[in-house]
Amino acid sequence: MRILVLTSKYGMPINRQDKDTTVVVDGETHHVDFRFRDYRSVKDHRKNALTPRARSKVDRCFAWQIFPGYDAYVHSDSTVTWNSPEAVVDFVQLMDGEGWVGFKHPQRDRVDLEAIYIDGCIRANNAYLKNRYQGEDIIGQANSYLRMADKIGGQMPPMMENTIFAYSNDFIRHNGTDVLTLWFAEIMRWSMQDQISLPYIMMLWGIKPVYAEGTCKDNKWTTWTAKDHFQ
Repeated sequence: MRILVLTSKYGMPINRQDKDTTVVVDGETHHVDFRFRDYRSVKDHRKNALTPRARSKVDRCFAWQIFPGYDAYVHSDSTVTWNSPEAVVDFVQLMDGEGWVGFKHPQRDRVDLEAIYIDGCIRANNAYLKNRYQGEDIIGQANSYLRMADKIGGQMPPMMENTIFAYSNDFIRHNGTDVLTLWFAEIMRWSMQDQISLPYIMMLWGIKPVYAEGTCKDNKWTTWTAKDHFQ
């Protein structure tokens, strides 16, 4: 199996470089390629059109197109470090025939609760969230999704933390290209808070993600290597 791991360089505690690894897990050979992306780089061809955070969403939604030929695509923020290439393989194998694996949000499982939380933090002058989301209609976004869910009789899956997630090439070959393209459109339409738009997209396409045990901060595959944003 060939696996691509994409991680932002921004905020990295140490200077990490791209590397290609080969590991054997349960008698099978796997190629795990790590790519560390600097979205602040002046060499980025979209630097005049998109902010660094918006450019990171291009990788998040279109890695399958930018880096074709992999069996699985893993995305992780610069706040975490993979414990080993074998840990990447083990995490990807959690999909077990499904198309997506990630972590449930540890505090809020509904998009409206997340929107209310963010709005409250902005009103309370939380510098981290205010810098990222002030002026974006996150409440309107969540309400729009709830109205659509009510209209079609659908139910959004529990909200995920998007600090770490993976999807398979089988998912891409079926309807994943449409799912991820629409996810990107919702991010651009509403807000950079992509964990609000993802459950909505999954509802529309009937995607049932696999939820890994633990949280993005506390699990057996990665180590949290950044200080808490809220301290």
